[in-house]
Amino acid sequence: MKSLIKVENTEQKIILLCEMLGQISDGMWENARPYDHYRPWMKLKEENTVIDPQDIGVDDSFRFAKRNYNFANKQLLDIVGGRIILKINLYLKHGQKILDLLAKDHWLIPDSLDSWKDMEFSTNSYWVEKTKKLAEVGITKEMIKDVVDNPVYTRKNLNKDCKSLKKVFKTFFKNKEA
Repeated sequence: MKSLIKVENTEQKIILLCEMLGQISDGMWENARPYDHYRPWMKLKEENTVIDPQDIGVDDSFRFAKRNYNFANKQLLDIVGGRIILKINLYLKHGQKILDLLAKDHWLIPDSLDSWKDMEFSTNSYWVEKTKKLAEVGITKEMIKDVVDNPVYTRKNLNKDCKSLKKVFKTFFKNKEA
């Protein structure tokens, strides 16, 4: 069966796939009980995370997984919020090109403008290659600077979307593809 999750908007999809699944498996909740709670959520990929604001939730195959993650936790968002907000602002200002990159390799996008500056002047082959890949897909320092200086999506928006994701994880629907 193809597991499905339905979120309200693209921003929530980015939050879930680019940050919160990692927090479930290897971050904030990695040692939560039951210890295998992360397994069902790791089945979620870009293609089975659907935007459906009228029918949010997870399919009924998630009945036995831990579902009470507090995605709006202030301490968590103090740590990861900046990089989420940057990615969402890049998407909102530059559209499909950013969504394609996020689906392929969201870690390619630097966490901040300062990270870009560190990467830009590095002679380390890893950072040089990362800078080259960003240039190939058309991501520039100016784009990063613009979304940092002129955000359209803020911490307030992030808090709202993270609170809604908590509801998504607690709402079930019958998977018609099963």
